[in-house]
Amino acid sequence: MAKSPDRQQGWYVQPMTRRPLAPLLLVLAALAACASAQKTGDRAAATGDWKAAERAYADALRDDPGNPEAKARWETARAQALSTSIARGRACAGAQDWECAFAEADYASRLDGGSAELAVFRRDAGRSLADARLQRATEAWRRRDFLEGLQLLASARTVSDDAAIRAEAQRLQPSLVKGATDEAEAARRGAQYPRAIALLGAAAEADGAVRPRFEAVKAEYARALDAEAARFEKDGDALLAQHRFADAQASYEAAARARPDGRGATLARYAANLRAGEAAVQARDWGRATQAYQAAVALGVDPGGYAAGELESVRVRRLAIQLRAVLVRPARPDGQPWVGERTRVFDAVMIGARAADRAFWSDDPSAYQTAIEVATGVPPENQPALAVVLDLAGRRLATAPRRALYLAPGASVVVAANRYDDRLLTVRVVQREAVEREVGVVQVRLGDLVSRGRVALRNGSIGRVELVASPTDAPDGSLSGLVAEGAVAGTAQPAPPKKK
Repeated sequence: MAKSPDRQQGWYVQPMTRRPLAPLLLVLAALAACASAQKTGDRAAATGDWKAAERAYADALRDDPGNPEAKARWETARAQALSTSIARGRACAGAQDWECAFAEADYASRLDGGSAELAVFRRDAGRSLADARLQRATEAWRRRDFLEGLQLLASARTVSDDAAIRAEAQRLQPSLVKGATDEAEAARRGAQYPRAIALLGAAAEADGAVRPRFEAVKAEYARALDAEAARFEKDGDALLAQHRFADAQASYEAAARARPDGRGATLARYAANLRAGEAAVQARDWGRATQAYQAAVALGVDPGGYAAGELESVRVRRLAIQLRAVLVRPARPDGQPWVGERTRVFDAVMIGARAADRAFWSDDPSAYQTAIEVATGVPPENQPALAVVLDLAGRRLATAPRRALYLAPGASVVVAANRYDDRLLTVRVVQREAVEREVGVVQVRLGDLVSRGRVALRNGSIGRVELVASPTDAPDGSLSGLVAEGAVAGTAQPAPPKKK
């Protein structure tokens, strides 16, 4: 490529300038529209549909007015459409098909607005059509079809302003208006408001004196719809409170039909989402249940916060189930030490233990502290080696044995669960001496632990087992202070969730 000479050599190359992009895009869009319209016109012309061809070519010419080819195509189509329309209009007039004759005359006169001949043709066809419509309006009056009669009367006036037509329409109007208003009143008394309003609306178009009555009946109908909608909404509210979501949805939908701008439409969607959420819960499809309750909450109508509560219930999250504390009664049920010989020191502690016996079963913090003090006061030689074994979802996990009647192991296992989780967490306290002995067993439904966040369980020799469930980012199945001891034999699958 040769170098561009510079100014010093007497030559100058003008630098390229950046043109705005928007005008170019508009031009390209116009050209594309023009090409599309032209193709439409070509297809219509090929089938002899000159009216459609004329409209399409006119669109193409508007998009590209300087295009001589587009203009030529439009002029050809216009001439063909005009000729075809005039011929068809005259044929229809000969057959006294005045609807067809007027339609063609009206179209042709719009294509060639300067033609006096076409103007006369349109006027005569319009007068004949108006006369035919007035005759049909008279027949409708005789059949007591006042609505059709008024519609024909109005349409006759739109196609001709001939004096004779105006006079005949004026003569016919009172009979049609009276018949329509009388029928409308009967329909209103029968609560057939749409029919009454249609009749009064047509009568008001013909005679302005009817308009106040028309507006009054419309207002009465609106009040009736409001009352009907309110009744359906009230029924829906009651059904919703009973968790009969399908029936509530149907009631709210009826309210929405009566009053489209009321609260029924939104509540119908709310009930439908609750219905979907309930079905997903029964199927244990927590993802679908979460989506359904999220959609219900997003509607902004959540009576009593039900959907928000269910959303919290179905949302599966990872929780660290922590063994916060274990308290065992200071002696076996027969009064003997768990381990070691019975001594005077042990007996002295047991005297204090019997005095504070109720403390082992109390949730009062001071009483609980008393129970801990009694347990820790047992002589070291009488403190058993205790381990805590957790059975959950087919896994058996255990803490290391420790000599104590009060343990605060802080051991935990991470599980993915929600409030509907029916799996049982079994906590066994075992004495691991030369011969293993079970001290006691407590159980809790995992869903209850998720809901409450903390539980304190007791049974027999177990004075207290405290469990805490806390959200965590740790992976499901993570362990802290626990070791796996193998699978639990005969672990049953969790039952379907109980319906709330």
